[in-house]
Amino acid sequence: MTEVNENSEVKAIDPDQITEATNIEIQPVLKSETTDLDELEAQKRENEEEDEKDIRIKNLSEGNKKMSSELLRARADYENLKRRSTRERFEEIKRAKKNLFLNFLEILDNFERALDAVENHDDSFVQGIEMIHKQFLDVLSQGSVYEIKAEGTEFNPHMHEAMVQFPTNDYPENTVVQVFQKGYSFNGELLRPSQVSVATPAPSSSNDEKNPSVSEKDSSSQEDQA
Repeated sequence: MTEVNENSEVKAIDPDQITEATNIEIQPVLKSETTDLDELEAQKRENEEEDEKDIRIKNLSEGNKKMSSELLRARADYENLKRRSTRERFEEIKRAKKNLFLNFLEILDNFERALDAVENHDDSFVQGIEMIHKQFLDVLSQGSVYEIKAEGTEFNPHMHEAMVQFPTNDYPENTVVQVFQKGYSFNGELLRPSQVSVATPAPSSSNDEKNPSVSEKDSSSQEDQA
């Protein structure tokens, strides 16, 4: 190839110079394209990493929710178990106390029968026994054991055990007339019912006068025949 200058002189152009110039112009373009590809790949990797991070965060969040739910259930189960164990232990202690106090009541019954059989309550020995009896009752009251007042009150099937029906007009119907064995409560609950007799209406004498018995009628008829 030749080149024409201002003096119209033709000079030969070196092909290597053309190749070198071309490479100089192409290299920035290739470098720019390579840079864009690298940036795209870097952005793609960054997006993938962000997606993976979001997935991990989501999985961790779901795992935390599940773990929190399981922890709450486990805690609720533990609290229920603790309350149930406490209640069962309390009931066992309560049953043991009731059985112990029931045994004490049998001793107290014999104690009071012996005191009722004593005629001279002015004797110093008897007075000492009565003091022991009072101490016995104080110990029971400290354990929340109290006598159930029954005589003269209305019969209560939840507190009293009817042993005898007593026909009388001196007391209202269903009134406790006599106590055979004292009843006691423990912590406001029935420990032992009172064994009592209960008043029932007595037969009216006026009915007998208005309605003579069959035997009386027969005797009067026999007298008439005679």
